[in-house]
Amino acid sequence: MQIRKNREELISEYYRDYYDKLQHSGIQGFGQRLMNTRLEKYWINTKPAITLELGFGSGQHLDSVLDWPKEIYVGLDSRVSTLNTKIPDAVKLAVIEGDIHFLPFPDRSIERILMTCLLHHLDNPYSALCEISRILDKNGEVAILMPTDPGFFNRFIKKFTVHRKAKRFENYNSRLIYALDHRNHIDALISIIKYVFEDDKIKIKYGPFSYIKSWNLNLFVIVSIKRG
Repeated sequence: MQIRKNREELISEYYRDYYDKLQHSGIQGFGQRLMNTRLEKYWINTKPAITLELGFGSGQHLDSVLDWPKEIYVGLDSRVSTLNTKIPDAVKLAVIEGDIHFLPFPDRSIERILMTCLLHHLDNPYSALCEISRILDKNGEVAILMPTDPGFFNRFIKKFTVHRKAKRFENYNSRLIYALDHRNHIDALISIIKYVFEDDKIKIKYGPFSYIKSWNLNLFVIVSIKRG
C-alpha cells in the first residue's frame, strides 16, 4: 500500500515548489495584478498612520500600493518569505511572523487592514475576522480580496489557465491542492464578513465585470469596510 503524504506536507510542497510558477506568471499573474490594483482604488483615508497586510507572503501586493502609510507598513504571515519587490525609501516596512487568529496588536490600533486571497485557506475565518474587528481603529478601514471559488466562471477560467499549466509538472495535482487548501466557500465567507462587521459600512465589489453583481459570474470579490 502506497504511503500518502499528509495534508500539511502536500500544501507546504505546493507553496515551496509550484505557487510562484503557477500564480505569478502568465495569465494568472496578470489576473493577480489586476485584483491587487483594483483593491487599492477603494481606500477613503489616503494617508493612514499604519497599514497592516495579512497574508503578506513575499510582498507581491506592494507593487500595487498607491497610498503609502505615514508611519509604517506591517506585513504579517504565518511563513515569512524573502521580499521580492522594491518599496519607496521613505517607507518603513516591518515583516513579522504571526497567526491571524491571534493578532499581536492592541485593540483599535490599526487604521488600515488588507488581505488578498487569504480567507479561503483558513481553518477558522470567523475567528480571524473577529480579530481584525478587534484591532481596527474607530475610524479604520478594511479591504478583503477573495477569489470567487467555487464559482462557475472561476472554475471555467482555472480549467484553461492554472490546471492546464499544472500539467507541465509531473508530480503536481492542482485540483487536489485547491480541494485541500481552498476549504471555505466564497458565499459563506461573505456571510461571515457581514455578520462580524454588521455595525460598520460594508461595500461589495465584483470583478472583472463590476456591473454583474454575482460571484458565480466573476473572478474575484472585494469587500471594503469602513468603521464609524
